[in-house]
Amino acid sequence: MPADEKRPAIKTILLVEDEAVIALSEIRNLSRVGYSVVHAASGEAGIELYRKDPDRYDLILMDIDLGAGIDGTEAAREILRTHDVPVLFLSSHTEPVTVAKTEAITNYGYVVKSSVFTVLDASIKMAFKLFEAQRRLFQKNMEIEAGNERLRVTIEDLQMTGEKLESANRSLLDSELEVTRQSRRLVESEARLRRAEAVAGIGNWEYRHGSEFVLVSEGARRIFGLPEGECRLEEMSALPLPEYRQELGEAYRALIEKGKPYDCRYKISRRGTGEILDLHSIAEYDPQCGMVFGVIQDVTNQERIEQKVRREQLLLRTLIDNLPDSIYFCDAEGRKILANRADLEVIGLSDQEEVLGKTDLELFPGETGIRGHRDNMAVIEGVETIINREESFARPDGSLFWLLTSKIQLRDHTGAVVGLVGIGRDITERKKAEDEAAQERIFLRTLINNLPDPVYFKDLSGRKTISNIAAFHGKDPSAENDELGKTDLELFSPEIALRGYQDDQKVFGGEPILNREEYFPDDSGGARWLLTSKVPLRNAQGEIFGLVGIGRDITAQKRLEESLRRTAEQKSVLMRELEHRVKNSLNVISSLLNLELDAIGDEAARRVLGSAIGRIDSITSVYERLYMSEDLATVDMRDYVERLAASIHRTMALGGDRLRVSMALEELKLDAARAVPVGLILNEMLTNAFKYAYPLGAEGEIRVTLARCGDLARLSVADDGAGLPEGLDPATATSTGMMIMSMLAQQLGGELRLETGDGTTASVTFVA
Repeated sequence: MPADEKRPAIKTILLVEDEAVIALSEIRNLSRVGYSVVHAASGEAGIELYRKDPDRYDLILMDIDLGAGIDGTEAAREILRTHDVPVLFLSSHTEPVTVAKTEAITNYGYVVKSSVFTVLDASIKMAFKLFEAQRRLFQKNMEIEAGNERLRVTIEDLQMTGEKLESANRSLLDSELEVTRQSRRLVESEARLRRAEAVAGIGNWEYRHGSEFVLVSEGARRIFGLPEGECRLEEMSALPLPEYRQELGEAYRALIEKGKPYDCRYKISRRGTGEILDLHSIAEYDPQCGMVFGVIQDVTNQERIEQKVRREQLLLRTLIDNLPDSIYFCDAEGRKILANRADLEVIGLSDQEEVLGKTDLELFPGETGIRGHRDNMAVIEGVETIINREESFARPDGSLFWLLTSKIQLRDHTGAVVGLVGIGRDITERKKAEDEAAQERIFLRTLINNLPDPVYFKDLSGRKTISNIAAFHGKDPSAENDELGKTDLELFSPEIALRGYQDDQKVFGGEPILNREEYFPDDSGGARWLLTSKVPLRNAQGEIFGLVGIGRDITAQKRLEESLRRTAEQKSVLMRELEHRVKNSLNVISSLLNLELDAIGDEAARRVLGSAIGRIDSITSVYERLYMSEDLATVDMRDYVERLAASIHRTMALGGDRLRVSMALEELKLDAARAVPVGLILNEMLTNAFKYAYPLGAEGEIRVTLARCGDLARLSVADDGAGLPEGLDPATATSTGMMIMSMLAQQLGGELRLETGDGTTASVTFVA
């Protein structure tokens, strides 16, 4: 290319790449940093494009494997056969044979496709610099050769004529002026190079193999921290950290001896400051002149950024892999590009490599795979966004599990949709719990609806939220919708509604209502009775959020109770009448016996008949007490004993006051069946005391005691008279009175005792 020909400000790169996706990515990246890119999909197309307009292209970025046609090395060789252009190889191959093959064609560089774009960009810039350096060297050589030729012609002209010498002198002056101009241009070019190095953070160096000195640019000095002046090789070799020196030495020897590419990353300790820098250096060797040309770049910040990115990627991946939720990413075609452990478990695989690059159609069987892929593409294409959708899946063993699925678009830094991100939360246990809860609700509702008792629930505003069929008060079950959501004020009369409201407020305050009888008017105008209970409903925190009410219909029971009450009243009237008639009959008998008593002259007969009359009177007294009592079933024994003792005292003392009766009586109630024998025993005890304890008109006191001791009762009559005849045993006594008392004590299941000392004490103890 002529030295004075100017290139346009934007450099144009011919990209020869058969993979369309890779080519598109490289075109986008190169365009982003300011290059114009022309793409050729094969080696033949690349040759044709370049030959049509060779001046258009500043560099060729050549892939090696180009499909069915010629490969990249052959295409590059064909172009370089007729044109001088920098060719930079870009390939996935790292085999030494492939690299050596490219080195035999050109030395502008070899970049592995897996390298980050920064490496490719730096390599392109370095190739431009190397090409420009060679171009300038070529121009200088041409200028020198032209000067030599002019000098030779001038000498010949001087030898020929003085006029030609003068002309030659003028030409020489012109040449010197041109050299001055060229030198000025060179200085300006070097200044531009220094500025470019400063901005890009790069530098270059040259070293003649075997020399003791290294020529370094200002940018390289700035990076290494070197002072102005000559730089010794020994000084340069000491800058890399010790652990990198052997690697760098081996790479240098491989470059010199075998022509292998010199492309190294290493750390240095910057001279003067000791700062540790990360450098990237590439170099090539010209064996003809023994010169090594190298470029270095300070990639410390880039390395730190890459390390931070790698660390964040590791942290993010660790987090994603340890989340219990299934998380995955898909590309624009729905193929998995990342899946965490939980997602692998959902798919039924253990190795991520078995999943990556596959769609749901390949990962899930049948309708599940079709549904998943259809949803993925709908999300990617913007037709649908899936948020918290419940989905069922079948495991390899046939069991079902449930996921709560969300899928949203995945966008790159430009906002373009490049795929999707999906999240799936296992809700199998929750679904089982919901199903069980639903089943329990069905069971509970079935139970409640089939209970004969009305059951209902209310919220804190008093509105019914649930009612069973029995709670419709005899209405059609379809009336449930009419009752739900309503308060008692809307369902009952004001009086009943107010009562219900007040009860509800008590329950909401924590005070339950248990088994209270309440009446409600029914549709026929009659009364409907319920045994009502209301208790608070509490949540898990113990807070009241409503009430549950249960009402048992006791209308039939209340009617039966009323019927029994009326029957009992009727029986009470009948019983009183019967008792009255029995008492009157006994009084008639007693009166008849008293009439007979007046006609009997035999004293023994009179005593027997008098005893019989006393016994009849004691029985009559029982029925008199029953008749006068509100309770027809029991007899108040304290009152009965008091009245009977007083009656016997009046009869036996005949109005005299020589014998006194004192009583100490406790409360005791007995049924009529036991009150009669107790009265008869008391009659015998008192009669005997009056007859036998005080002969010859003696004075004394008879003490009557009725006391309780636990489940037992004790009735005793004690006198301070003459006492029992010697040898009298109540169990063997043959007198009528003693026999009656013994038999009646046995009838009561009690014990009769006679004790003598300072008088006589007769007592009977029985179950109260």
